[in-house]
Amino acid sequence: MIDNEKNIAFWNNNARQSNPEKGMFAGMLTGTSEFDALYRCVSEQETFLSIFKPTQDMRILEVGSGGGRWGFWLSDMVGEYVGIDISTEMVEIARREGRRRKLTNIRFECSTLPDFTGGEEFDLVYFSGVLQCMDDAVVKQCIDKADEILRKSGRRKVIISRDTVREVERLEKVGDYPAIFRTVDEYVGFFRENGYVLDRSELSYVPRRFTTVVSSLYKFPLMNYRRAYAVRETLCKIDELLGSPKLLKKKQDRRRGSSPHKTEHKFFKYVKDVAG
Repeated sequence: MIDNEKNIAFWNNNARQSNPEKGMFAGMLTGTSEFDALYRCVSEQETFLSIFKPTQDMRILEVGSGGGRWGFWLSDMVGEYVGIDISTEMVEIARREGRRRKLTNIRFECSTLPDFTGGEEFDLVYFSGVLQCMDDAVVKQCIDKADEILRKSGRRKVIISRDTVREVERLEKVGDYPAIFRTVDEYVGFFRENGYVLDRSELSYVPRRFTTVVSSLYKFPLMNYRRAYAVRETLCKIDELLGSPKLLKKKQDRRRGSSPHKTEHKFFKYVKDVAG
């Protein structure tokens, strides 16, 4: 079983170790370079927009809001954003950054989804990499609650989830960061119980080579994200033209390939048609 107290302690500790300048990246991006964090953020945002189009009249709830990076990005595109997280220290990072940016249409609360109250309705519930941190029974409770708080009007309800998944069989991890990496079929089955079908599935971002090298270049004066990104893409193109020789690869890259035990980080869009 997932030890929720361990998860809370893990994220609180992660928040404490976050640099104030990178507060919004608090979470799984804390230990990465600034360039890599920016690349992943931008790539995931592009993927999100490819499967869902926010509008100014929408209210969005994010479950697992961390340091608030999704809320700050969405604030210009929606009417209201609410982020909830189980870590009090993550919530404080997000609130502090929200105040610094003087954003009035977002708020952050410390809560689980089953305990989230207020009678509010939303146009989208976004599970932001958190279902893997829950037992099966809790995942089902969260889907029940999401279905309950999504607007009843309109043609369909939409839930987006971003999860680390396995190809063939689930993997249950213990330790300081307990997690369950499920198969896609398992998640599809959970959502099907509430009448939802899988509408879209996309990799959240595509890992790229030469990130370590370019992350070092990114620290130089006059080097910004756009220039660093161009350098990395150029190196990748050259590598492709050379046939991606093994000489240029790290050992883990050489071993990488198709495997029944492979994990992937993906976006999933589930939809449920409702009466008008």
